[in-house]
Amino acid sequence: MEPILEQIMYTRNLLSDYTNAVSDFIEVFKTEQSKLSDEWKYMSSKYMLHLASQNQESYEQYERYCNDFPSDTFNVTKLPKYHNKKLSNFNSILLVRRFVRNKNKSESILWQQKEKLRVLIDELKVMKKQLSKSKLRTAKETIQLIDDARRNTGDLMDMEFKGFDVTLFLQTLFIESRTITKNEFLSLITVDKSAYTKEYIDTLPDIIDYRTLEDAIFVHKIEDENDEWMFDIFYDQFWALRNAHKEEFKEMEDKLFDELGLNQLPTYSVSFDEFGDVADIKQNPPKLKLITNNESPILDSRILH
Repeated sequence: MEPILEQIMYTRNLLSDYTNAVSDFIEVFKTEQSKLSDEWKYMSSKYMLHLASQNQESYEQYERYCNDFPSDTFNVTKLPKYHNKKLSNFNSILLVRRFVRNKNKSESILWQQKEKLRVLIDELKVMKKQLSKSKLRTAKETIQLIDDARRNTGDLMDMEFKGFDVTLFLQTLFIESRTITKNEFLSLITVDKSAYTKEYIDTLPDIIDYRTLEDAIFVHKIEDENDEWMFDIFYDQFWALRNAHKEEFKEMEDKLFDELGLNQLPTYSVSFDEFGDVADIKQNPPKLKLITNNESPILDSRILH
């Protein structure tokens, strides 16, 4: 058999493997999304019951309140009827912790599926270069299939679990000046063992409100780096805010970098090939800045070094 025909057959087998991998990916995504959605509904329902108990409402009032929302928002039927039994803020945050950890596990599973697709696409990329040398109609048809696979992969790589605003959920647990104790807070996380963290924890008040919690987790990073479930919440919130206000953040960064002299550092432009891989990296021209010396404009030579 001619080498080109062997290459076409091998590529077709790769495309078959790719199709199977896509099916597996979609199935895994649906399964994990469904699991997270069910847990989110349960957690939301428990929290609504928590609010009902805080306001001394009856369980029947709580049920009617939940029924005012879309049918897929709360899972009332699976809740035990606590009536007006008090539920602590601490217990509600425990549910948040469990959800975030399960979400992280689901994202890890999804990442593994994406890696399988990346490996296959990389192989198909190599085969496309080889088949491009051939004028056979079958080779051109196979290249078209590779291009289709590449476009599909781009959409799949962008897929992520949606519908879970964990940050907002955590914030609502502290509405109306609700708090938790210092001991409850520390028992919710895996504490970093550094001397800095120990010293900082000693300064924490006995009662923790939302701002204190956010500052301890996101600014002082008192969680162990191997278990930063609460930091992940604030980190995701930061990037969501940044992506929603790209221009404003860009202006702030440019101003800050200019004040710190970081704009003098070299920057680079990156171009990508049709598969989304880095194709070329080029250094950008330096930003030249004119400064005045004895009222005569001169070039700031620091920019060039």
